Amino acid sequence: MIERRCPGNNLSRPVPRSPRYTPRMSRAVPFLTILAFAWIATPVSPCTIFIVERDGVVFAGANEDNAVAKRFSEHWVRFFPAEKPDELGYVSFGYDTAPLVDQAAVNEAGLFYDFNALPAHDGVNEAAERIANLFTFKVMLRTCRTLDEALEFMSRYDFPGMTRAQMVLGDATGASAIVERHTVTRRDPGADFQIGTNFRTSTTPRNKITCWRYKLCNKRLSEGDAVSVESVRSLLEGSMPKGDRYISWYSKVIDLKAGRIHLFRKADFTRAVVIDLAKELELGEREIDMDELMETKSKPYAPSGGEVSEGKR
Repeated sequence: MIERRCPGNNLSRPVPRSPRYTPRMSRAVPFLTILAFAWIATPVSPCTIFIVERDGVVFAGANEDNAVAKRFSEHWVRFFPAEKPDELGYVSFGYDTAPLVDQAAVNEAGLFYDFNALPAHDGVNEAAERIANLFTFKVMLRTCRTLDEALEFMSRYDFPGMTRAQMVLGDATGASAIVERHTVTRRDPGADFQIGTNFRTSTTPRNKITCWRYKLCNKRLSEGDAVSVESVRSLLEGSMPKGDRYISWYSKVIDLKAGRIHLFRKADFTRAVVIDLAKELELGEREIDMDELMETKSKPYAPSGGEVSEGKR
């Protein structure tokens, strides 16, 4: 374990140290990987994720939805600066009760991923050279800048933890794909967005899609309106779970070119923390409790400007 604190910030917590990848890890950790992702990628987690490229801007939007239960209620934000000149730094988000799982992340080159839970199991990828583990995605974030680089990296591995999950993956150019254990579905030719919800993308025909969240996002994004922090925020707010069994525990609007993240908490889209990734990475490696971050750093969100107000907390 290590602990680094930024000056004047009392929110930092120890971060589980991510060891350097070695071939031995691919044999030692797969069982823990399966257990961790089996916990996090439950078939009842109705997350909405999309990437859109339009008019020179590229945004990712994601709701981290889950059941209203204590074990899903506590989350962290972690910053990992580059450790070598040829590496990239990144920020990740996750659950306190799954401390080794980066549920979502974006690096300083704008490579982003997040996961949808799926109800159906997917078997072993026999074509893979090796078995992935909990640290494989960390290596990808440190070494890959583009979608193509990330897909080439992932093609070497079988991901046991993705037996009931799919990854929405994209970069700062707007290129995107949905990655399953066996299959990669790139964005449709001619389209400028891609959406992932909780059905298996590769095997579900368009006329069989029943997910109301997917349909809402597809309709709104197909209208061709300008994309901004506010348009993405509004779409995430509209695609929150209905009823009182599930909640959007946190939501992210990420400008993949600018490296700026608007973070919203517990289905409250009236307040946000704006994370400038480059500046935060300069402050060192650390973990911040998400509730404490919102309590101390959030400000009222101003829809007209797509920013947070400079007014009172």
